[in-house]
Amino acid sequence: MTGRRRLRGQDGVAMITVMMIVVVLSLLMVAALGYAVQSEPSARRDQDWNAALAAAQAGVDDYLYRLQQNDNYYLYSATNPPTPANAAFTGWQTIPGPANDGQFHYSVDLARYASQGILQLTSTGRVEGVQRTVRANLRRRNYLDYLYLTDYESLDPQSGFYSDPATATAECDRYWWQGRPDGSPGFACVRIFFTSGDTINGPLHSNDTISINGSPTFNDKVTTGFSGATCPPDASYNYHWQGRSSCGGDTPQFQPGDPEAVSLLTLPASNTAIKAETNRAAGKTGCLYTGPTRIELLSSGRMNVTSPFTTSPTYASCVGANVVLPTNGVIYAQNVPSAQVRRARPARTRSATRSPATSPPTSAGSATSSCPAPSRAGSRSRPRTTSSSWPTPRMRPAAPGRATCSASSPTSSCRSTTRSTGAGTTLPTAATRPRSSRTRGSTRPSWPSATRSSSRTTTEGRLWGRSASPAGSPRSGADRSAPSAAVAPGT
Repeated sequence: MTGRRRLRGQDGVAMITVMMIVVVLSLLMVAALGYAVQSEPSARRDQDWNAALAAAQAGVDDYLYRLQQNDNYYLYSATNPPTPANAAFTGWQTIPGPANDGQFHYSVDLARYASQGILQLTSTGRVEGVQRTVRANLRRRNYLDYLYLTDYESLDPQSGFYSDPATATAECDRYWWQGRPDGSPGFACVRIFFTSGDTINGPLHSNDTISINGSPTFNDKVTTGFSGATCPPDASYNYHWQGRSSCGGDTPQFQPGDPEAVSLLTLPASNTAIKAETNRAAGKTGCLYTGPTRIELLSSGRMNVTSPFTTSPTYASCVGANVVLPTNGVIYAQNVPSAQVRRARPARTRSATRSPATSPPTSAGSATSSCPAPSRAGSRSRPRTTSSSWPTPRMRPAAPGRATCSASSPTSSCRSTTRSTGAGTTLPTAATRPRSSRTRGSTRPSWPSATRSSSRTTTEGRLWGRSASPAGSPRSGADRSAPSAAVAPGT
């Protein structure tokens, strides 16, 4: 009886224990649920925050795509909209693709474009009211980005090497990866190789496949238009280049990951296309010079330019001291238009300036001799240069009524002369000394105030700073020398 009573006294203990456990678990579940509910807005905001950043990046990609389709797209803005209109300039553009809440808009800042070729794109993404903004500095690839730049890595068909230049042009006017023949069998286009001992200390790009023979060294980034592989890639090479030996036989020293396959850098097809890069009305930034032009490159990355016939206000910033290099890398020198030559050519006077001691004017029909002493003072001469000297002009026999002087004439008997042209009027006549004003029959150039230079020059239409040839004609990559630093008219 006593034991049975004890059991009856413990009735309900298990139930109480279970209820307590249920209560505790319920509290934990409520707490967890409350935390989840409270965290939901924060989690949602984090999700929108990251999605807004992706939307802003989508805006950058959208602008880049439009810029690649139209080189002048950077000129458009909210105040100068394109056709068709772009909603991203004036409002919010929904991200293309499946239904989503992402939107973007952008604006372009051209403050540094003229001086550095950089445009700053500000793109803002928005998702569910959350906004993120990114700023991207965009700069177009140009010819000044590379120390070495070629279109074709084969010998120029017009170099004189080929016995049949016409066939060479037809066969070699393509890239290696487009099937340019290498003589096995049939016609062979001569490849140009980088060989052992070659060292390139700067960025290099070729639209063609780079050919290697041995172990050349490339101390800067290398890019190519060839995206394939001539051998199975391994830990050392991606083989975006062609070796002369079998796979593994050539060991060029590239930067890690090079050569990198990139899009082709299109070269101008003609001189006219190069000149078009100087058209400021079309938004181009090149410099157009007229006639004799002297360019001195400075260590600061700027240049001093003397170009007497470049008088257009459009290109005033391209002439003078400490001139900023054109952002697109194009400097073009054109011939002097005939109309401008007539306007700029100095008048053909028949006098040298009188010396202080001269005789009084003579009356009509008479002439006296009073030439200055053979010094340079008072003579009409061109600016002195140290790079070269002017040739001595051929002397014209003295006309009746004129006195001819030379450097050996005594001072007392050689002074300026005059010749009458009518009653009451006189015209001074020039002394025919070697440093006199222009003489008929002279071989001296007629450019006024044009400083002559012994600098190396390139012919009309060449790109300053780069050895680029028209895209439509193969060129030789064999000449790996530095480009010229000055331009002259293409006469």
